[in-house]
Amino acid sequence: NRILSLPHDEIPRVDFLRHVCDLLLSHTDSTAVDLWVAENGACARCRARRQPPGRVDFDLVPCHRRGGTAPLESGDELLCELGRQSAKGDSKAGDPDPCSVGFSQSRPVPLTQGQIVDPEVASSVLLPLTMGDETTGWLRLSGREEHAFSEEDLAALDHLAQSCAIALVSQRAQAALRERVKELTGLYNLAQLSERPEISLDELLQGIAALLPPAWQYPEIAIGRIVLDGRSYSSDSDPGTDLRQRSAIVVGGLERGLVEVSYREERPELDEGPFLKEERSLLDVIAREVAVIIESRETDAERERLHEQLLHADRLATIGELAAGVAHELNEPLGAVLGFAQLARKH
Repeated sequence: NRILSLPHDEIPRVDFLRHVCDLLLSHTDSTAVDLWVAENGACARCRARRQPPGRVDFDLVPCHRRGGTAPLESGDELLCELGRQSAKGDSKAGDPDPCSVGFSQSRPVPLTQGQIVDPEVASSVLLPLTMGDETTGWLRLSGREEHAFSEEDLAALDHLAQSCAIALVSQRAQAALRERVKELTGLYNLAQLSERPEISLDELLQGIAALLPPAWQYPEIAIGRIVLDGRSYSSDSDPGTDLRQRSAIVVGGLERGLVEVSYREERPELDEGPFLKEERSLLDVIAREVAVIIESRETDAERERLHEQLLHADRLATIGELAAGVAHELNEPLGAVLGFAQLARKH
């Protein structure tokens, strides 16, 4: 029940997986939990180990990602081998991703001694996390005693694995919804800010930089920064770490700067370093919107400059007409004066 309620806690994905592993360790006789989770065409491996006194070590590492594969470890190789045995020549059997090996087993699989490579583990069971026809991942529970999992335990663990699968799907859907709400909120606030003509471009870019952190997964440690033509606008004076996500600002085909989000602290790797793929899409959209705002502001400034030039030329033309009229009014009496002066001089 606690696992099924976790998706409603609105916590980051990594914290959700950590809590799931903690609950599995605390409510079973297992000393170790390995959880493989399929996520956006990739696979992540979670590990939790019970350590004395009452401490749990948790780690999350990618075991397969787009554009490359991390070295497979013993659990990954085991899952792939089981998949190859089950697939029987399926084209997916050679895929190194443990979450997409085409493993058709849908019931708990007690592992044999030959399949257990950890010297501290005496018994282990592999559980598919399935919801309908979808396999969302795999769960392996391990114990230090032989035959730690009875037939009754396997039946209970099978139901537990189904609950984990439901919780994973629910958390993924709610997390995606929250990210979408944050994205739309950030874009709405950006639009509201850009429609204020009384603020300068510098104030506008500084305001947009301040809007970036709340839209990311860890807003409390996120830093937003915008660089335009060598000038920097940041939401915080802290330069942050090397964990950065950035997108170029392109105006009129020329790269003029960038929009960047960085973290002050290390975070586990997700889709793009510690960042989500939805955050990459949002950053690209913000960079394009900033480019549109800059181009619009510069177009308005150029239009204002041309308007001033036109007014100046109009004023000069008016002054010219006035000067011509005054000269004409002066030239007529002056001509008469000069003519009579010449006649007077002759006489």
